[in-house]
Amino acid sequence: MKRQQTQSGRWLALGGILAAFLIGLWIGFRLLPRLAPADLSNLSAAQKDEYVALVALAYSQSGDLEEAKAQLAALAAPNLGQLVAGVGERALNNGGQPGQIAALAQMAAALGVRNSALNPFLATPTP
Repeated sequence: MKRQQTQSGRWLALGGILAAFLIGLWIGFRLLPRLAPADLSNLSAAQKDEYVALVALAYSQSGDLEEAKAQLAALAAPNLGQLVAGVGERALNNGGQPGQIAALAQMAAALGVRNSALNPFLATPTP
């Protein structure tokens, strides 16, 4: 009799754990998530810098300036070239990786902004 009570107690505990898990999943997926459209202009300064750096790295691989401009336009910056050059200069001052700084310098130059601090990272034409 005692063994039967122990087994039924285990099944009851297992059923309770499973029920709690399923209820938790239901609450998590049905009741709590309130997703709203995110606006990139609401990012923090560090997050914006990281986003600009990622766009610059993508531009350095694809060479598609129009796509990069479209991605940066979501930040609602008045001058995209100055934005990219500023991110490049901050990355340089904070010890950023040379490949990332070079991508930022290349993109800033493509947007018509030259920064003396970033000029060493631009590729120079060979004769």
